Amino acid sequence: MKKKLPFLLGAIVFCCVLAIIFALLFGNPLMAWHNHQLQAALRDLPEGTVTLEEAVPFEWDVLYSFDPYTSREEMENVMHLKSDAVQAGVSEGQRSFVFTKDDKVVCSMYGTPQKLGYDLCAIPSYTVYRYSSAASQQGQDCFLQSGRNAKFAVSHEDDYVKLEYLADQSIMEDREADMQIFEYQNLRLGITDVREVRTEVWTDDMGDSQERPVYVCEPGAVIMVLHADMEAGADDGVSYARWKIYLSDTAGSWNVRVSIVDDMAPFAITENTRGIGAEDEYILRFEMVEE
Repeated sequence: MKKKLPFLLGAIVFCCVLAIIFALLFGNPLMAWHNHQLQAALRDLPEGTVTLEEAVPFEWDVLYSFDPYTSREEMENVMHLKSDAVQAGVSEGQRSFVFTKDDKVVCSMYGTPQKLGYDLCAIPSYTVYRYSSAASQQGQDCFLQSGRNAKFAVSHEDDYVKLEYLADQSIMEDREADMQIFEYQNLRLGITDVREVRTEVWTDDMGDSQERPVYVCEPGAVIMVLHADMEAGADDGVSYARWKIYLSDTAGSWNVRVSIVDDMAPFAITENTRGIGAEDEYILRFEMVEE
């Protein structure tokens, strides 16, 4: 037994050294395996239609698509996470695709379709309004959530497989909805049927003037929770809602509140939906279109 001990220790050290070398050369082993799985699975797809839930061979929550020359910092700001695995396309035609699960990167690929062996085309692009008291900006993010069962048309080009986004049936069954994204800190909401976005000035408890967005919505608009930004309790560790949807009763009071939590069903916006906020302070207000 004593003779075997040095051998076992040597084997363990050897395996650890191999793992370190592999990590230095190829990064996270699990991520490298997922990258390989994705490439193999998409290359073998027959022509026709498929959903990513059917095609992707590992669990994922969100797929992000980034244009060439998008910096790592910009990607991390969009995804609300940091990861050394995220890499930017550094020349024309090189796009980056990142899959996340539980707010962690589980697959990250970049390159031309010819290099990857596949291309994910026309990932949905959403107007994003990032709001803060310091500065607000509006831009575009391309991403797709798992569970939507959006269909992709599969075709075989000369040297790669092309998957082109067709339709997203999860938001509305009878029509396509134009969804805009509202972000505040780590809260991310999808708002459909937005006619316009304007800002209004309000005065906080300190007497300072602030701006906040107002979404003017059409009938049928809904709130979709993409990330609820919940907090873990200090004592029990159970997550609880930071943000609420404020509703008014006929007297216009604040006494009706709906907690914003992950995986909640789409919430209809009506004339009684006043806005989103916490501690009786709005970060986003709603108005309905006046016919």
